[in-house]
Amino acid sequence: MEEITYVFIDGGYLTAEYTDTVRKLFGSRFDIDYSQIKMWTSARRVFYYDCVDNEQRVGENATDFTARVQKQENNLDAIDALEGFHVRRGHLASGHRKQQKEVDVLLAVDMMNHAYSRNMTKAVLISGDRDFRPVVQSVAATGTYVQVMFRKETGSKELGKAADIVEHLDISTLIEWTIIAPGDTRWAHFPTTYHLNFGSLDARDNYKEHNHVLARSGYLASSRGLPRKVRKHEISGTSGFAYYIDRTPMGFATHAFHDIALLEEFITLKYGPVTWTT
Repeated sequence: MEEITYVFIDGGYLTAEYTDTVRKLFGSRFDIDYSQIKMWTSARRVFYYDCVDNEQRVGENATDFTARVQKQENNLDAIDALEGFHVRRGHLASGHRKQQKEVDVLLAVDMMNHAYSRNMTKAVLISGDRDFRPVVQSVAATGTYVQVMFRKETGSKELGKAADIVEHLDISTLIEWTIIAPGDTRWAHFPTTYHLNFGSLDARDNYKEHNHVLARSGYLASSRGLPRKVRKHEISGTSGFAYYIDRTPMGFATHAFHDIALLEEFITLKYGPVTWTT
């Protein structure tokens, strides 16, 4: 049987998480490449749910207000124009705290309709909102395989339990989902990431690369109870640095970048704080 995947994106959630990670660390000039999400998930169709903040803010003049609203409209139109994408728009409710209205209902109804119509064999929900737990349970009950994607720090555990599988979004994935201008390279702006699925960090320590100088050793706390070894190297002859992180049960990850301060913030955001021993 052919697998048909539909993706349902809570636009407010994804934008907030992207802003709190990639933009916060590397700058507000970066934007999400939604076509990468479609490729990443091997989806046939992607449904995107969001609303435009079209209420004038205190102190905002008419020109700035019009420009801000138009930018949001243009962004939604650009997503809607992508092949296989469909944008559903809700609205913001006024009050002390602005809240999205209709967006959650639209997403839930679409997921249920496509599941009961057997249009998809797999549903991918990008959201961490616990309110989607009932619809995830109902869609799974139809026999549709449900995957939920959210950041571990912000996603609902109850939502994850209702799905068949949870994939935790981290900053590395969100970097992969970032627009890069033609002729530019991703790694000019972000740390490189490589995974070696065999060997160990201890074995790697015995292999001396001519331009790598061990600067510090330490470890990360692990949910499995065993600490994960960390090595920080200076790359001589360049302004670069590299981190080597133990992987479980075998292999290690390498992250390198020319800006040590940003690299260390990236490591902390991805793995948590490092405890240095040397």
